[in-house]
Amino acid sequence: MNIYLSMILAAALAVFGGASAMSETNQPQHSQGQTAGSYQLVQPPYSEALQPVYKQVREAGGYQVVHADEQTYVVIGLGQRPTGGYSLQVDKVEQSADGTWQVYVHESKPAPGSMTTQVLTYPTVVVSLQKADAQAKVVFTS
Repeated sequence: MNIYLSMILAAALAVFGGASAMSETNQPQHSQGQTAGSYQLVQPPYSEALQPVYKQVREAGGYQVVHADEQTYVVIGLGQRPTGGYSLQVDKVEQSADGTWQVYVHESKPAPGSMTTQVLTYPTVVVSLQKADAQAKVVFTS
């Protein structure tokens, strides 16, 4: 195949393949799988109760606690990022002595000079606590 045609096809795949990243979540990586203790990382599709909160947190960043479906959900987002390669990592989830759950997260950034998709991304994660009326807060670490 002609080298120029190969380059054009590769560029088209990068553009069209990366376009879907705007609507997808950068899912966190967790060394212990998707569950640990009494929390779980929730994958899309989200319930109707979570969708408006997810959309708001995804775009604006920050976090919100939602009590729905007999569980407590913590929706955490970083807001808009300029390229691919950003993600939100859940480090640990623990319950303090007063019963409040603390979700420790940090932003993972692409290495300087690394190749990334040139598309806006919105790193977001949803954590489910197995208690319907849990109180939770998020601690952003570095």
